[in-house]
Parts: sequence; C-alpha cells; structure tokens
Amino acid sequence: MVNKSSVLFAKTDKFLNLALVSPENIADNCLIFYTRPLAFIRMKSLIENIIQQYQEVQNGKLWIGSTFTSKLNQVDESIVFTRPITGLHSIAEIISHLTLWRKETILKIQTGRGSKTDDCEENWLPNDKLELLGWQHIKSEYDKTLTKLIDLLKSKDDKFLNEEYFDTDFKGNYKYSFVINGMLHHDLYHLGQLGIIIKYLKENTVDQKR
Repeated sequence: MVNKSSVLFAKTDKFLNLALVSPENIADNCLIFYTRPLAFIRMKSLIENIIQQYQEVQNGKLWIGSTFTSKLNQVDESIVFTRPITGLHSIAEIISHLTLWRKETILKIQTGRGSKTDDCEENWLPNDKLELLGWQHIKSEYDKTLTKLIDLLKSKDDKFLNEEYFDTDFKGNYKYSFVINGMLHHDLYHLGQLGIIIKYLKENTVDQKR
C-alpha cells in the first residue's frame, strides 16, 4: 500500500517526471522512489548553501582543487611577508586584507552599517606593520573572523538576505545578499592571487639555492 504523499518517478522516453501519486493512479511504468511524507523532505536554504561555500573555500573539496588551507599549509613565516615581484602583495597582506573586510561584514550584520572604505589604511597594511603583529596573530584573526561570520549567518534565515544595510564604501543601502555573496567572491578572487604569489615565492627560493 502506497501512502498518498509518496513520491515517485514516472518514466517517460525523455525525462523522469517527479509526481505525487495515490494508490489509484500507480501505473506499470512508475517506479516508487521515496515513500516518506513530504513533510520530511527539506531543501537546503540559500543561507545554508552560502555557509557551506564559505567553509569549503577554506577547507573543503573544491572542483578547482585548491583551498585557503591547502595553499597556506605550503608556506611558513619566513616568506609570508615577502612580495615575490613588483605589483604583487605578500601573503600576509592578502590575509590581513581579507580579515578587514570580513570584520566589516560582521559589523554590517550586527549594526546595519560598516565603518571602512576602500581607501582606508587598514585595507592594505604594509609588511613592516604586519611583521610587528606577527604571522600567528594575523592568521589567528583571519580564522576567528571566519568562525564569527559563519556563526552569525547560522542565526539568520533566507529573509535576512533581502534586508538592507548601509554600505559605507558604496555609499548607499544594499541588500545583505550583496555583501554576503560579495565576501565569497572576494575570497575566491584572492585565493587565486595566493596561488600566483606562492608559485613565485617557491621559484625565487629555488633560484636562490642554485
């Protein structure tokens, strides 16, 4: 006996048609796929999907093959403050930069507005100032802000993404989806940069040993 809320796939020549059936309309070409009531079927929310992407970019299994953890595990404190070539930032500069904007995102979620702009000094702290902070502190702040942002997002639902905040940098009101998705894009952009920076640093190290 099939429950009236059962889900099945009705097989056709071109596609599988997801349908709700009752015992009266089960045909020979139907295959029962799932028999629990629909109340138990729950799709992942948008904000849960965003959280998962934040986590996977840091330490997951991505199709692109690299994450922040896999990249940063390749380096030590002896090279993180080095700019490999003119025009490229150091690893410490990239991580400090990402941390600043993550802190700003947390502030926007908590208060409805940010405090920094693209031309503020903290946006790109120079290596001499970063060295005074130390790599362990810089990396620790980076990790803490990720945890805090994810914890904040876990307390929200999809409706929150359509609520608005004031963006100090863009000087206007924007939906939270703008900055939350933007931070994910920002991470991916600088993950690619890290790959290039580390590649040059390794090549420079090999050249120096020759």
